[in-house]
Amino acid sequence: MLKGKGLLLALLATLSFIIVSIDARSQPDSADAIFHPDSIKRILGILSSDELKGRLTGSQEIAVAAHFIAREFEKAGVLPVAGNRGYFSEFGFISSSGKSIKAVNIVSALPGKSKKKELVIFCAHYDHVGTAATNPSAGFPSTALKDPGDSIYNGANDNASGTTALVLLAKYFA
Repeated sequence: MLKGKGLLLALLATLSFIIVSIDARSQPDSADAIFHPDSIKRILGILSSDELKGRLTGSQEIAVAAHFIAREFEKAGVLPVAGNRGYFSEFGFISSSGKSIKAVNIVSALPGKSKKKELVIFCAHYDHVGTAATNPSAGFPSTALKDPGDSIYNGANDNASGTTALVLLAKYFA
């Protein structure tokens, strides 16, 4: 049985745990609220939707995804990085077929809490390979498609899920 200082320490520890638990549950942006299955499903559902046609780099659909992610970063409270066009860091590359493609990374940052001059950078790999028609050389097996006869490589279990996690982590740390 606890006596004296031991009992007092146990009571203080229990009280501290209760206060922290109540405070965390009362916060609208607590980890439970941020990482709630509905939040995950919403972002993942949008990024991997058929409407985005597999988010092929350089496509109109990838631009829609980029603007969605930028809005999510803004709502989360993370900041654009200086020198970019808002949250957009533009670059170009030559595809394997020799085509020049303009692309965009979505980049955001948070200043450090203890080291204000240091930044935590958030940037995700959100593109994917498009559709069987727009990227026949993708080489993905038909098992990467949702259904027989489907032609959209949604990328839900790789790039879309990683981006979803990153957006929610940005919101959590902000």
